[in-house]
Amino acid sequence: ASQVAFAALGDLWVMALEGLPRRVTNDRFVEMDPAWSPDGSHLVFSSDRDGTIDLWLRNMNTGQERALTHLPAAEIAAAWAPDGTRIAFLTDAGAIHTVEVESGETRKVHDALSRPGHLTWSSDSRVIALSALQPSSTRFREGTNQILAISLEDGSDRYFVPVPHRSVGTRSTDGPVWSPDGDKMALVMNGTLWVLPVKPTGEPMGPPVELTREAADSPSWSRDSREILFQSNDRLKI
Repeated sequence: ASQVAFAALGDLWVMALEGLPRRVTNDRFVEMDPAWSPDGSHLVFSSDRDGTIDLWLRNMNTGQERALTHLPAAEIAAAWAPDGTRIAFLTDAGAIHTVEVESGETRKVHDALSRPGHLTWSSDSRVIALSALQPSSTRFREGTNQILAISLEDGSDRYFVPVPHRSVGTRSTDGPVWSPDGDKMALVMNGTLWVLPVKPTGEPMGPPVELTREAADSPSWSRDSREILFQSNDRLKI
């Protein structure tokens, strides 16, 4: 990993490690939720340039941009598949879709969830995982945030519980985030950073290991799966 992409003040920024932030967009529109392509050549992000929030692609070598989605709903929280052919995203209603990068063809893969977390892919691009509310009963909305894994092959889904009776973060950007090698997930519990060994299906293979004692948010992996970047209060740390 050599660069970090993030959104601030309604625009996209890129920062070399131990360097200064460089503003990538500077316009009257809102840009948010940037995500790198597997080869680092493109960013996908959300923007309201066409009147509704759609997904856009930016070639980081040429600066050329194009709209990728045009759904009536807002498309947010994009995550690029490791094989580079598809991008998963949420709608503002909480439904999960994928879009083909070349054709722009979209496919709904899961019905709406209650304020789901950001999406992450298995290393073989066959499973999408996220933090979702697992209700305690059918009578009430109370429950805990757990890992929900969705198979793109048959549409089945399954909850996994890393630690009984404990929530995986606050959904949103607290993970889980699958490592590129597919062996583990980074996630936030009790406000700190943890790593969980997992199977290709997302099923835990053991208990999570706490990595930090400081506040953590928005974890992401380096391409070699050896480092995790995360936000701690007003700082970025590895």
